[in-house]
Amino acid sequence: MPSFLVAPIIWQKDLLGFLAVETTEPRVWNQADKNFIQCVAGLLSLAVPTDKIETTIKQIQQSYQLTLKFAQAVYQQQDLQQTLHPFSTELL
Repeated sequence: MPSFLVAPIIWQKDLLGFLAVETTEPRVWNQADKNFIQCVAGLLSLAVPTDKIETTIKQIQQSYQLTLKFAQAVYQQQDLQQTLHPFSTELL
């Protein structure tokens, strides 16, 4: 009979999934085993939001570039409609 040990993967109070360990032989898990699996699940929870952070950073960079272009256009005192048109299409 196999033996299972499961630890939740939690990030900012959200349950992302579970880390499960299975053995082919019956086993009684000791506290060190449980602590190790909980630590690994904790490390996994830190890796999961990396993708979201990278997306947010890209969005911030794009917003910064757009703001910079807009500020340069306004500073150069171009016609307001002519200045706003390219930015409105980029935002949509």
